[in-house]
Amino acid sequence: MTNSKISKIIVWFLASLVLIAFLQSYWSTLEDAVAKPLVRWTVLSTVFGLEIIGYEIIQEDNIIRIGDMRVKITKGCNGLKIIIAFLMFSSLVTLLVKSSCWEKLIVLASSLPIALLCNTIRIIIIMLALTLGNEHWGKIIHDFSGIAVPVGLIAIYTEPWFLKKLTTPPMKKSP
Repeated sequence: MTNSKISKIIVWFLASLVLIAFLQSYWSTLEDAVAKPLVRWTVLSTVFGLEIIGYEIIQEDNIIRIGDMRVKITKGCNGLKIIIAFLMFSSLVTLLVKSSCWEKLIVLASSLPIALLCNTIRIIIIMLALTLGNEHWGKIIHDFSGIAVPVGLIAIYTEPWFLKKLTTPPMKKSP
């Protein structure tokens, strides 16, 4: 590596550290501002998903009732950590994959809806496990319900390839 490349890496590393330090000081304020709408989204999307599956749901603010079972969607279930992880992963993908600028922007922008969908799927899986009546399995699935996250990461990773297939014109065959 040349000295100019090493100095660029050091500058980017230091800039990242400054950004992290800046965000750390404002993290709780940012989290409080974003958490309530994300919890609301999680509740509404989970209720919608369960109703599509065929369950009769009663929603009371952040509490979802299915029959006698009541589940409260808390601030910890809002999916903010998944969103941040997906944004970081999609940023990494855009840096490593050779694509056009607009394809990279699509990958970055799509990380948010993919993260929200994965969080909704995660909560629906937990709710389905709890409706089966086995609280033990419900706790186990709650701990391992992050399995929806690798599916989303695979979607982000394969998205540039998919975009290339969609936008590349077919090769002309000679007669």
